[in-house]
Amino acid sequence: MISIRAAVHTDLAALFAYLNDHLADNGKGGTPLFQPMARSESRLPPEKEAGFITGLGTPVGDRRPYRPARTA
Repeated sequence: MISIRAAVHTDLAALFAYLNDHLADNGKGGTPLFQPMARSESRLPPEKEAGFITGLGTPVGDRRPYRPARTA
């Protein structure tokens, strides 16, 4: 069974890698832009990473990350 749990600090590296991989496709190979950012700057901005890090300390909020977790 899969449940959702609040992310912890050790989850963030994988989250940022996932988001940066996704954003790297923004306009790649002449495809349309899906984010309002230049193709050359298609990565998660440092201030957004900081927002997720800050969000770890909030009970609920805009940047409070969650992740799936397997349960027995």
